[in-house]
Amino acid sequence: MARENVNRAGVSDCIEIIEGSAAESLHALPGPFDFVFLDADRANYLTYLELVVPKLVVGGLLVADNVTSHARELQEYLARVKSHPALFSVTAPIANGERDCAQARLSTERVRTTLPSEWPWYG
Repeated sequence: MARENVNRAGVSDCIEIIEGSAAESLHALPGPFDFVFLDADRANYLTYLELVVPKLVVGGLLVADNVTSHARELQEYLARVKSHPALFSVTAPIANGERDCAQARLSTERVRTTLPSEWPWYG
């Protein structure tokens, strides 16, 4: 589904889809990242946050899905993102859900999307 959407949007030449363990991939990717969309297993949002923030460019954007619909499950993540000294955070209604948008306080060439291999519907 992700590849189909990327192709349909006409941006396949500037987006790389990486399948596998999100934590392992985020650890291995050197960054820097201009934009990260976090829509993964919610139990690991906090881990992903800590792996991503040091690699965000100044003014980079981290957008996390499900922050209102699963707020109880994401309490630790939300507390950390709102108190993180390197981030400015706001929750915004986008489409049919709520996203937490955090901008790093600290030139887009490529966007990397990491998708867990156990999510076959993304392939």
